[in-house]
Amino acid sequence: MIGTRSAVFAPLSDLGLVMVWADADDSLAEPRAPYPHAREVAMLRAHQARCAALIGGYARTAEAHALVRSGWAHDIVAGRPVVRARTPRVSALDDTGYADERDPAARTARIPSIALRAARSALQAGTPVLVQVPRRGYVPSLACARCRTIARCRHCTGPLSLQEGGAALVCRWCGRIDPTRRCARCGSDAVRAVVVGARRTAEELGRAFPGTAVITSSGDGVVPEVAPGPALVVATPGPNRARPVVTGRRCCWTRGRCWAGRICAPPRTRCGAG
Repeated sequence: MIGTRSAVFAPLSDLGLVMVWADADDSLAEPRAPYPHAREVAMLRAHQARCAALIGGYARTAEAHALVRSGWAHDIVAGRPVVRARTPRVSALDDTGYADERDPAARTARIPSIALRAARSALQAGTPVLVQVPRRGYVPSLACARCRTIARCRHCTGPLSLQEGGAALVCRWCGRIDPTRRCARCGSDAVRAVVVGARRTAEELGRAFPGTAVITSSGDGVVPEVAPGPALVVATPGPNRARPVVTGRRCCWTRGRCWAGRICAPPRTRCGAG
């Protein structure tokens, strides 16, 4: 039987194996009282039914590691030679303003030169390139260019955003338009982008790679599948599954400038639960 978090309560008899995949996913935690987590319920059922239990995922959560440390569970991991043979090369790049000053490509397309070279090589080889960004929309967050104060709505204090092709700022909460563009703290009318969305990233990549098809997949419109061939795919992560499936040959993966906490968030330790 395969199911979502409620499937762990299914009245099955003679259980042989209970498995939870990606237990760090927030959707496995019940938001209503008594807030059971599918992982804890699965472990209790395995103990009562005296059957095997397996927790798997791309990364080990703190709770799963605690089960190993306590002796209740044990590791099932690949050997180091297998891990080294299967792990791709990962280059960690600095995401600070100083890095932008040294790398002109990072200033224009917000993607370092090494990533642009990898994308260009993949496109020349006839494979699509996936650029994963943390936010949908055009420019979802703005700040004053002089004092760096976050631009907020004068009616509800919600964050102001810039729509595609629009000159006025729009509140993301109440939807009102703010035509003044004047900072409440210093009075400046100059704004700068704090976070750039998927559509703005697609626009910048279109200028960096003229003649290449640019596809945007986010909560505004999910593209489930991309045909083989050279293309730039800008997608957002999250439960909407906006990352499309690429048929045929593999694609080159790269990440645009992002907030690491939104894309590469570590598993929750839930230290505040009590």
